[in-house]
Amino acid sequence: MPIIPLTCPCCGANLTIDSEKDAAICEFCGKPFIVKDAIVQNYITNVTNITADTVNVYSQKDFDVKGGVLEHYNGESVDVVIPDNVVKIGERAFSGLAIRSVTIPDSVTEIGGRAFSGCTNLLSVTIGSGIKTIADEAFDDCSIDRVNYTGDLARWCSISFDGITANPMAAALEFYLDGELLTDVVIPAGVTYIGDCAFAVGSGIKSVAFPDSVTKIGRQAFCGCTGLTSITIPNSVNDIAPDAFASCDKLSSVTCSERLERAFIRTPWWNEKNWRLRGLCRHCGGLFSGVFNKTCSKCGKPKDY
Repeated sequence: MPIIPLTCPCCGANLTIDSEKDAAICEFCGKPFIVKDAIVQNYITNVTNITADTVNVYSQKDFDVKGGVLEHYNGESVDVVIPDNVVKIGERAFSGLAIRSVTIPDSVTEIGGRAFSGCTNLLSVTIGSGIKTIADEAFDDCSIDRVNYTGDLARWCSISFDGITANPMAAALEFYLDGELLTDVVIPAGVTYIGDCAFAVGSGIKSVAFPDSVTKIGRQAFCGCTGLTSITIPNSVNDIAPDAFASCDKLSSVTCSERLERAFIRTPWWNEKNWRLRGLCRHCGGLFSGVFNKTCSKCGKPKDY
């Protein structure tokens, strides 16, 4: 039973396998492969690496990758394109580095704790469709103003959908999907929970459509979405965080069950609704005077509702 070193043909992880077996499963990416085919491919790859031009050889040396895990970036380029053989970006792999942009391939499924923390020059991030887990502090203290996500938008909407445990979007000022500014959000069917800060500070967002599967909207989920003017909450939702729609300064129309109305207490809609219920002026909150033609005793404007 000769045990040999081998690189996984699917994710590039370094393995040791029994060369007499017909097939094997990579312990890192979980994908099966034919052993003999992988041995041949490894041979071809090794020969290619020997004859590769200097630029390609140098670029691979920029990345310290072990078992599919990118442990550290050693390169000098500020615009980083992570190679396809990486399945995980390890903890603090880029922490504190002066990078400007990063492109993460579809092969990456996990971004570790503080992986990009302290990258104060980091402005643009492109995230591949394979991502499943992003640590809470992965993008702390970054200056991100553009996030381009090439996969299913649902992954950013739910910490319980498709394995996502957190998202870095709260650090972004705008949201991009396949390079286009995200203005109309359609939450896919099956999403049950809109996670904390999922769309926070998405000033370009103008509308949101929820499926009946959503039951909960987390803290500051839509905080700072200043382009949002109206929202309809389906009856399936039974819990909305008090600050989920904080600083939505143009949100003037809300349709939801009465028990959820206080979740919109920091919106123009709530202010007008509250003034109406109390019989106050919607312009300044003052008391009305007069019997037939009522005017505000504070600002003098006529009652217009």
